[in-house]
Amino acid sequence: MTAYFQLSMMAILLLFLPACAENAPAPKPVSSTENMAPALFYLVRHAEKADDGSSNPPLNAKGEARAKALQEMLSGAGIDAIYTTPYLRNTSTVQPLADSIGLPAQEYDPNLDLVTLIDSLRAAHPGERVLICGHSNTVPGMLNVLAGRNRYEQLGEMEYDFLFLAAVPPTGPAAISMVTFSPATE
Repeated sequence: MTAYFQLSMMAILLLFLPACAENAPAPKPVSSTENMAPALFYLVRHAEKADDGSSNPPLNAKGEARAKALQEMLSGAGIDAIYTTPYLRNTSTVQPLADSIGLPAQEYDPNLDLVTLIDSLRAAHPGERVLICGHSNTVPGMLNVLAGRNRYEQLGEMEYDFLFLAAVPPTGPAAISMVTFSPATE
């Protein structure tokens, strides 16, 4: 099964999972925002970086291959927006996808409060598909904000192969799943 197929199936399951819950409460009247389709946020840590001693290293060869794998996996996903921190390793991770689908990568401040960041992205992209490239500490933090609870811990120094998919309703917690992906050279 290809990673894109797995990702597509996960997106479908996340969208319909709430409707399949056992012992679901009786339907209640909903506001117009609750009737909106959830947004899909794809969250990824930047790919492997070079060990060049600088504070803003580029990707190494494996990181470049992983960025290409991300592009191949998401090029048909209907991404509407791409967000990344301004660091070279992050912008280089999303650039192959941005180039292939003709979308500019928009920068966000990695020091911005994560609740504020997620709230602004949720408001700016209702029902859309958004890729967010972060860091070992910010990706789990954003997932915790989306989930509405502290479930995710900082990624390990060598953990680069996770892509998280969050079905983000206009309000309330998101349903989150994860897929792993590797460069084709592995």
